[in-house]
Amino acid sequence: MRDLIVMMGILPLLMVFVMQQAADFKSGESLETIRSLVYAAKEAARMEGGFSGELKTGLAHDIEERLGLESGSVSVEARAAAGSVGRYDADSRIEYVVRVRMKNVMAGGELMGIDEEDNFRTYVIDSFTTSEYVGGY
Repeated sequence: MRDLIVMMGILPLLMVFVMQQAADFKSGESLETIRSLVYAAKEAARMEGGFSGELKTGLAHDIEERLGLESGSVSVEARAAAGSVGRYDADSRIEYVVRVRMKNVMAGGELMGIDEEDNFRTYVIDSFTTSEYVGGY
């Protein structure tokens, strides 16, 4: 009987490890989705000469929709506006930062004493690309 009581106390703790594997797999799939969406937006920005406001809001909306995140979980910042950086300019770099706040990254967080507000991580893509915008040519 004593073994049964001990097993009933330990079993939920052991299940957290199994559940964490599934949570890690889901996080990995989410990160791959984010990378592919950011890559597509970056390629569009290269052709336009920068991240337009429409491109930034579209990227944030696409990430939130595909991952089922709440509105405002994604922020996109870019240094150059569309058309302001040309291919033959001295500074043709387009710098961008995408931040995605993802919740519930630790399976069984409440069981481990992690509050809902603390059970998140922010995935950041901070990179640059060169412009291929040729303007009116």
